[in-house]
Amino acid sequence: MSITHVFFDVGGVLGTNGWDQHQRAAAAEAFGLDVAELHKRHEEAVTVWETGGMSLDEYLDHTVFHRARPFSREEFRTFMLSQSVAFPETIAVARDLARTGRYRMMTINNESAEAEPSAVAFIDDREHNLETARGLGMHTILYHDAPQLRRDLTALAVAI
Repeated sequence: MSITHVFFDVGGVLGTNGWDQHQRAAAAEAFGLDVAELHKRHEEAVTVWETGGMSLDEYLDHTVFHRARPFSREEFRTFMLSQSVAFPETIAVARDLARTGRYRMMTINNESAEAEPSAVAFIDDREHNLETARGLGMHTILYHDAPQLRRDLTALAVAI
């Protein structure tokens, strides 16, 4: 069966994992925070925050501003948001795929359209995220960089 759908994970594939452990460690270093405490407090709040149960300000109240800081909330928020950086080469791959008009292009979210698993290519930068998709019969690509992504898509006969 030929590929008809291509799913892209956003964080880590189309751009950075905007607030992942590496970005939080960079914030801890830049702002003089205890990285272990930031990680612990992040883990306590992340699920509620990412599922819409708390605002960014509430998340920051819990993780960073639970005590007085020598920097402003705006300075920290600006740094935090600057960690989300697009990967232009990978976005170009997605645009090239879209231009062919051959594939239904999707980003991963809870409301993605259903497709025959063998007709799906799922791209993610984390192996553990690919395991379930692979188990369902989807073609999977572990993302490293745009050139490798082009090669792996070509190997699946996904025309770019």
